[in-house]
Amino acid sequence: MEMSSYTLSPLRTGDLALYRATGHGVRPTFFMVAQTVSPVWLKRLEQEYALREELDAAWSARPLALHRYDSRWILVLKDPGGEPLD
Repeated sequence: MEMSSYTLSPLRTGDLALYRATGHGVRPTFFMVAQTVSPVWLKRLEQEYALREELDAAWSARPLALHRYDSRWILVLKDPGGEPLD
C-alpha cells in the first residue's frame, strides 16, 4: 500500500483511530488504524474485514482490505460520503 498518495484527515483519535483518506487520482477511503500492535486490535480488525460481504454498500463503509503498514494494522474501508456515526 502506497500511503504517500493519500492526505489523511482525522475523524476519530484513540487506540483505534479513523481517518478519511483522500488524494489526487485515488478513490476516497477511510483508514481505521490500530495505533498499537496488539492481538486484540488485529482480531477486531479481522472481524470487521470478515463482514465485508454482509454489508450493503449503499449505507455502509464496506471493508476493502486489511494491511500491515509501518508496524500498524490498517483496515481500508470504502468511503460512501457523509459523516461517520459514533
